[in-house]
Amino acid sequence: MDYDQRVLRAEVRARLDEHLDSVERALTDAGVSRSERRTICDEVEAQACEMVWQRAEGEPTEQDMRAVLAELDDPEAYREATDPSGPVYTARATGAGSKVHPFALWALLLPAATVLLVFSPLRPQGEVPTFIFFGVVTFLSIVFATLAIRDIRREPGRYFGIALALFGALAIPLMMLNLVAFLQGEQMDPFGVREAISKQEDAKRIDKMEQTLRQQHIARHGPNLPVELLNDLKLRRSRATLTASENWRAEHLTMSPLLTHIAVVGLSAVFSILLFVWLYRRCRPRSRTMATRPRADSARVAR
Repeated sequence: MDYDQRVLRAEVRARLDEHLDSVERALTDAGVSRSERRTICDEVEAQACEMVWQRAEGEPTEQDMRAVLAELDDPEAYREATDPSGPVYTARATGAGSKVHPFALWALLLPAATVLLVFSPLRPQGEVPTFIFFGVVTFLSIVFATLAIRDIRREPGRYFGIALALFGALAIPLMMLNLVAFLQGEQMDPFGVREAISKQEDAKRIDKMEQTLRQQHIARHGPNLPVELLNDLKLRRSRATLTASENWRAEHLTMSPLLTHIAVVGLSAVFSILLFVWLYRRCRPRSRTMATRPRADSARVAR
């Protein structure tokens, strides 16, 4: 909803305009250009309007606006927008009086406690109870994370912890995904190298057995009597015969199963990271705390 497009009462609007005028004067003293001042003031106004409409149960009052403006940076802090070492970047990076949302902590602690429980004597017995237990914990973590993210987006100056909430909600699903990728990737052999190597090793063993039988036959019957190999040995010899392609793969692609395993595990890890980053960017408050905005603007001005 575009809260900045809704009409505020005259006294509420006057209080906001007074704050915006102070911010613009501070930016002017800091040497910020006119276009940059307008951008910053527009963002301050949008955030203030959004916060005041979310805070008030009905139409915002002047007291609501004063409370919202108290959570934003003081206009005097913008005078140091061109000073990278100024306190505006360190004192209130997450908003005045902000704290970690308790639901974000619960969303993070539940999966951690579950993993510890699995390695304890109290763990569920059997595969089905274990999967059910993990499913329930994952569901609760997602619920807690959703509630935490909702409140943090509504009141970014009061709460923080979106990264913690997302990490807790995704911990068990992504852990299972990477575990499956690790176990299944180890079994993958897209070029049939393992089978070719196995046949090559069988052929070598059969050669040794055949050589041993020949030596035993010669020792018993002399070199002039022909050797008759056992039928089972002949059958194994026919099965272990490698084609030219199989022989080439067994000689030159011995590392392909290991590389395939590494690639599968790596893709799973990269997907997990990208999913977390994408969700974080989607879930973070649309209007960032104003303490960080002057820094970016001042960097552009300095360039």
